[in-house]
This record gives sequence, C-alpha cells and structure tokens, in this order.
Amino acid sequence: DLKDKSSLRDSSSNLRGGLKNGLRGSFSGNNDSFKNRNNSLRGSLRGSNNGLRSSISGFRDRSSFKDNDNSLKS
Repeated sequence: DLKDKSSLRDSSSNLRGGLKNGLRGSFSGNNDSFKNRNNSLRGSLRGSNNGLRSSISGFRDRSSFKDNDNSLKS
C-alpha cells in the first residue's frame, strides 16, 4: 500500500510539473511572438518616418532648385 501511495504521489507531482512547464513554455512562446510583433511595428513606424523625412527633404531640394531658377532668370 505504501509503495502504491508513493508512486501515486510521484505521478501527481510529475503531472503538476508537466503542466507548469507546459504553461510556462507556451507563455514564453507567446511572449516571444508579442516581442516580434512589437519589433515589426516599431520597424514599420521607423520606415514610414524615414519615408516622410526623405520626402520632406525632397521638397526642400525642389524649393532650392526654384531659387536657382529665379537667380538664373534675374
């Protein structure tokens, strides 16, 4: 009887450990995917920001070109 009880206890503790580890693993997996999503969002934001900056600088270049044109005319 005592042997059976100890084996039962072992199996239950194993079950508990397995559940804990499984949950922990799935949670860490979700965490990683969330981190990756965050990084991709940040990257896309940075990309759009750079695009805006380059377009603004492009407009600036155009205005300087206009200035050159006016100086040529005068």
